[in-house]
Amino acid sequence: MLPERKAYESNLEAQLAKWKAELAVMRVQAKDLEGGTKLQSDQVFEAIQHKHDQATHRLNYLKEVRDDAWESVKVHTESTWAEIKALSRGRPGQA
Repeated sequence: MLPERKAYESNLEAQLAKWKAELAVMRVQAKDLEGGTKLQSDQVFEAIQHKHDQATHRLNYLKEVRDDAWESVKVHTESTWAEIKALSRGRPGQA
């Protein structure tokens, strides 16, 4: 396994764990929301959770591919990561 690959995969695992913890905190904070804000918050959390699940799947796939296919899969993984970042920036209560 390429050293760059191992470091990249470890970084992604750490980022997934961080996002999972942040999502848990956001859900606790959102429990006090009401009405439309609560609905919007729930929709954002659902979208982020879906992307988190996709990212987890992508990471697992990335770990399984051969070194010669790794770069190609990495590009798709980075796209999923960018979508999660964009969603989390748009969550309710964020500046």
